[in-house]
Amino acid sequence: MLQSRCLLCRKKIADCKGSHIVPNFLLQSAFTYDQKAKRNHEVSFFIDSNSFNTSLYIGREVNEEKIFEVKKNKMTDEEVIANTNHFIRNYLFCTNCEKRFAVVENEYASFINGIKQSVNPRLAYLLWLSVIWRMSVTHTCIQMPAALNKQIRIVLDSNLSLEKKETINSKHSLGSFAYLLMRFPSSENVKTGLLAERKVSNPYLVLIGTWALFFFPKRKKILLGKSEKNNFWGLDTFLDKKNLNTGSGIEICLNLTEENLQAALLGCVQSMHEEELLLVRKSLVTFFITAGITPSDEEYNDIIMRYITKEMEAGLAGWSNNQRKKFLIY
Repeated sequence: MLQSRCLLCRKKIADCKGSHIVPNFLLQSAFTYDQKAKRNHEVSFFIDSNSFNTSLYIGREVNEEKIFEVKKNKMTDEEVIANTNHFIRNYLFCTNCEKRFAVVENEYASFINGIKQSVNPRLAYLLWLSVIWRMSVTHTCIQMPAALNKQIRIVLDSNLSLEKKETINSKHSLGSFAYLLMRFPSSENVKTGLLAERKVSNPYLVLIGTWALFFFPKRKKILLGKSEKNNFWGLDTFLDKKNLNTGSGIEICLNLTEENLQAALLGCVQSMHEEELLLVRKSLVTFFITAGITPSDEEYNDIIMRYITKEMEAGLAGWSNNQRKKFLIY
């Protein structure tokens, strides 16, 4: 096996297996079929953000009834072998850096699970910074520019320590970033996922389970006015400088309604759907020109929608017909 350097420290060998791109405590209720937040109960549908290839992951302890509901048939031997958790990767980080991530993750998990009454704002800031950075460098829903990824990496590497006290008291800069955090307080009977708005980068928007995170690369150049091109499906009403978190004050987390969350979720799926449609159109044009074929507009659109509908159908298992019709054409 070719050994590579840790993505965070860039010094040690990336020897760690089973690294979570997004901490399990943020996602566990979103992808467990019975919403009991247990390991090996996950059911997730993944769309590659580059190729738009799709894949399905089913945890080892998911019952046969649920598998049939999702797949309409049993898993084949080949599917069992290829069954891989989309949110876990091997050999990205060294053991030491994985432990550094764990310091802020454990503190934040204790806070949101009610074990602790508060969380240090610096730890909270580094937690969310590490989440969006890990998502970006692994191309999980979001891809920020390499220069921005490097800036974030330097901040994380210089501030994260194996000891909570050292991380809190670090004199290193936290960078020029800011984030705005929202959460729907319940995960029961709510369709959620791990998604991102892919057209706008000031701010970036990612949806993580019942959480919504706006990430601002430069807090001094924040555009908080309502955009004519994208109003973030109603979440833009929360965009106010007084709600921003920079690691220097108590973390602010705003409440989302179920309507807010579902609108943003469907909006992100629609955004990816449109991006895939554009990619398919470009590929078809190239194919038709090369083959010397001139299809009618009706034939052209029929080919595209047959492809898109087939790919998206599997990912919408369990959604209501009204939700599906918002972005699927039948």
